Amino acid sequence: GSEPLFRIPRVALVRPGELIAYAVLGIAGGLASGVFSSSIAILRPRLKALPKWTQYCQPAIAGLMIGLIGVLGFPQVMGAGYEFIDQAIHGQFTWQVLGILAGLKIVATTLSFASGTPGGMFAPTLFIGAMLGAAVGGVEQMFFPHLSGSAGTYALVGMGVLFAGFLRAPMTSVFMALEVSGNYSIILPVIVANTFAYVI
Repeated sequence: GSEPLFRIPRVALVRPGELIAYAVLGIAGGLASGVFSSSIAILRPRLKALPKWTQYCQPAIAGLMIGLIGVLGFPQVMGAGYEFIDQAIHGQFTWQVLGILAGLKIVATTLSFASGTPGGMFAPTLFIGAMLGAAVGGVEQMFFPHLSGSAGTYALVGMGVLFAGFLRAPMTSVFMALEVSGNYSIILPVIVANTFAYVI
């Protein structure tokens, strides 16, 4: 439709130094992207090299492991997770839970992809980026309460950062961030953070 996917308050950069906070998010996102892509690059060839009969069992085992993540208290990592992205944007999780969700989504998506049952990378990338961004933003605002960005702002920038770092599409991620939020005031923080993530 014509409405943006996520509602995020406009960003008001009070001072240029606040871009350093988004650069830190870009570094964190670049490192997370590296872990994500490396884990898939390492695990997928190893699973494919196993005897052929095991490839019929691998999706079931991966599904069981992902199901256990959900049963043990983190069902948010299953599915696209747009509802939980919206909750992260509106500050409904602590930064600790956000960090755990980002890490577990990397594990779940890696297991799914490496076992031969990929479900796409767009939604997981948005989910991981939103959780990581909101977590980093929560930590930064705890130590630097004068920062003007909201949890939603950091979550949105985080989505762009993971998109840029993992899918290696920095400009596409800028347009994606604008498209899902309809918020043009976010463009400078997204570009700064994306640059760091893409280089890393």
